[in-house]
Amino acid sequence: MKVHRKPSLFHAAKQLGFILLLGFFSSVCLGQGVSIRSSFEPSSITLSNQCVYKVVIQGSHRSPQLNIPRIDGLLMSSAPQTLQSTSIINGHASITLEMRFSVNPQREGAYTLPAWFLTMENKKYKVPAASLEVLSPSQRDILKLREQKKQQDELKNAVLIDFSLPRDYLYHGETVLSEISLFLWNRMMIRPETPPSKIGDAFSITNPGNPTVRENVQKFNKSYTTYSWTVGLTAAMEGNHSLAYHSNVLIRTNERRSSPFNSPFFNDPFFNDPFFGLGRETSVQVTSRTRPIEIRTLPSRGKPPNFTGAIGNFEISSSIDSKSVAVGDPVRLTITISGKGNFAAMPAPQLQAQSTFKVGPPAFSFAGNQENEFSGVQRFEYVITPLQSGKLEIVSPSFAYFDPATETYHQADHQIHLLQVDPDENWNESDEVFAKEVEKQKTNPVYVVTSQTETEPGEWHANLIAPLISKSMFFWCLQI
Repeated sequence: MKVHRKPSLFHAAKQLGFILLLGFFSSVCLGQGVSIRSSFEPSSITLSNQCVYKVVIQGSHRSPQLNIPRIDGLLMSSAPQTLQSTSIINGHASITLEMRFSVNPQREGAYTLPAWFLTMENKKYKVPAASLEVLSPSQRDILKLREQKKQQDELKNAVLIDFSLPRDYLYHGETVLSEISLFLWNRMMIRPETPPSKIGDAFSITNPGNPTVRENVQKFNKSYTTYSWTVGLTAAMEGNHSLAYHSNVLIRTNERRSSPFNSPFFNDPFFNDPFFGLGRETSVQVTSRTRPIEIRTLPSRGKPPNFTGAIGNFEISSSIDSKSVAVGDPVRLTITISGKGNFAAMPAPQLQAQSTFKVGPPAFSFAGNQENEFSGVQRFEYVITPLQSGKLEIVSPSFAYFDPATETYHQADHQIHLLQVDPDENWNESDEVFAKEVEKQKTNPVYVVTSQTETEPGEWHANLIAPLISKSMFFWCLQI
């Protein structure tokens, strides 16, 4: 026996929905024509406010191609906010596409955006004209603008970089001290991420090193914490150039959605400060102002022939470690240059060639500020070997430098050191070579190889130590 069941209410509703959905898509496919309207909302605003330019397309769901004309005095966004909706009117489906462009007025006046055309499915459609009236700001708007400007000024000076220079020009090859300071406003939670880096290929700087931290530094009516680096700045390229620095800082910003201070209880502006300290850290690059600097060529007038590039203010002296030696014994000549200048780029003074001495290459050492190498003492040590006996003269090299403060060249005269050299009949050229080898072995020890080799074995001995004579029979026979 077969049982026939009546269709349930659920199945009937399902079939009705399918029919309506089919009719909906059929209506969409058939279309009801395309209509377009445009407007500014609101159509009248004050200068300190903004509005929306709205374009509504009804009867099509296709994305149009836009080419909106520009109006002088209105700043309009290029990327619109798009909304799409569908409704059924008199049994027909209607699709509405709405595009909104934000508009910021630049000055007062009455503006009209003329009619223009958009393209959909290779067809052009006319967009009607729309009008906007921009009025003078009200008193409330004026106060709002002042507050916005004040906040912008505060944020503008919240983080800044400044650097010092002795003057607006440098000489090619000159080294000066430059202090780079990073100012962090105490009201914001900021900390430095990277040390400053220079912007400009015409200069070279030394390693910034560790900064000097100062608190409660007053500037622009604000209290700052400053991080300062002192570097040696060297001019490396002649001409007119510019110099600036940039650095990265970490700013902690407030996540308003997750902040516990979003309840109505916390209405104080302090809790609404975006830099209160809750949220995440954001890396921000800060750039200093750009300063023009002229790098001049060193003057040719008065330049000594032995000038090798030393620029600054220096004093030079020389000494020998012994006044009496034998032929072949080394003597150390030390040249000491002290003062302020480009020690990092200073070459060694050149000794005059003499037939009575042999001179080795100089060794040098610097004592002073190792980070910027601007002020200190530079020593050059020469090893001089006399080749003949008698009273010999060791002539220290002359030293010339350019003083940028007085813009003149200076030269230190030769210094003569008398050396008594006694004859040594046993010394010759081979002795000098042997002495160098001994000195080399002191620094490079000789390692004895103790591993077994495959050479022919010699005579075997029971003991490698010689026997005592008291244990010899021959010895006792002689004694008896």
